[in-house]
Amino acid sequence: MALTMELKADFHMHTKDDPQDRFIRHSAKELIAHAASLGFEVLSITAHDKIEYSPDLHHYAADKGILLIPGVEVTVEGRHVLLINYSGTVDFKKISDLRQIRGPDVLILAAHPFYPGLITLKKKLIQHIDLFDGIEYCHFYKNK
Repeated sequence: MALTMELKADFHMHTKDDPQDRFIRHSAKELIAHAASLGFEVLSITAHDKIEYSPDLHHYAADKGILLIPGVEVTVEGRHVLLINYSGTVDFKKISDLRQIRGPDVLILAAHPFYPGLITLKKKLIQHIDLFDGIEYCHFYKNK
């Protein structure tokens, strides 16, 4: 019999230090503190093409009862992909290049793949479906 445990987690978070999201006003520590107040147990701050994870943030999150996992939202072929538990380089040229980092310790997630806009995977998700460990369900999108 397998034991399961549900954790409240979010692997797609941005802060004011994100190079592409200048409208965000909260810091990483403010985000972590707020997430802790909402009962989150696992987070990954995934700035665009920049790793925001640090040992200081990791310890701050741990003190709040949160496991902070390194991550990044990379832009590959003009499309967004989330890399969770990843702290390497972020200069991938092709989506297929992500196969180099694929393994049991790194999650490759399709970020908001069908959200309207040019930065989403759309058909490229289907073309490379075997590469992805998961697909983000973006609850912010509302079709008119």
